[in-house]
Amino acid sequence: MIGICIAVLVVFFQCFCAAQAKNFPELQEEEEYTKQLLSGKTWQKAEPFLETMHARIANVNDYVFETNQKCAKDDKLKIGSAKFYFKKEQQIRIEVKSNGVNNGAVVVRKEDGHIKACGGGMLKFVAMNLDPDSRMLQLPSGRNVIHSDFTSLINDLLIQPKKGNQVKIATESVAGKHWSGLAKAIEVKDGGGIVIERVFVNPGTSTPVEWHLYRDGELFSMTVFDSFQANQGLQDSLFEM
Repeated sequence: MIGICIAVLVVFFQCFCAAQAKNFPELQEEEEYTKQLLSGKTWQKAEPFLETMHARIANVNDYVFETNQKCAKDDKLKIGSAKFYFKKEQQIRIEVKSNGVNNGAVVVRKEDGHIKACGGGMLKFVAMNLDPDSRMLQLPSGRNVIHSDFTSLINDLLIQPKKGNQVKIATESVAGKHWSGLAKAIEVKDGGGIVIERVFVNPGTSTPVEWHLYRDGELFSMTVFDSFQANQGLQDSLFEM
């Protein structure tokens, strides 16, 4: 039973970010739309803006958001969604929402740092303990799913220049089809000038509303963040299993 639960969670986590084997119209259309959206924009260093983002999020006691993701995996486009809860200090809960067997899968990081997970459906009654560096938590992109809170994501952008990459922000805000209002656009480019990440940020909340990942210059993963709510007074019991 435990083996089945582990297998289900592996499938779920890998659907979020995986290597692209062929082109998918949904991702191609999104990339063309994004290129047009950012055409002709002037760019400047993003570090000051990112540092402001980091400081604002660090002052939030807890938050909740929802994500919808499309990721290319081999010859299939995996579509998934989840609800993400965060509470200081580093308590996390991730609830999977899907139409398949993964619906209802949950991962939590408790106040003491211990990580537990259970699958969806009947597997919700089977919980397992996971090490922080467990392969179960490792996304194919290299990111640990437990480190997908906003502070960790912003920190990853802040260290990009140390890796030899450029992080720039467009001076002009843009309106997009996946969010309301205006957003700031941030690009991460490698040493050869190839885009490896694009992030759109709500300047009012200092939180991302959309995040694109690229491999070999091709968009292979897009995540839309929605329904962000801060300081909801989340109870510690939410992060228990």
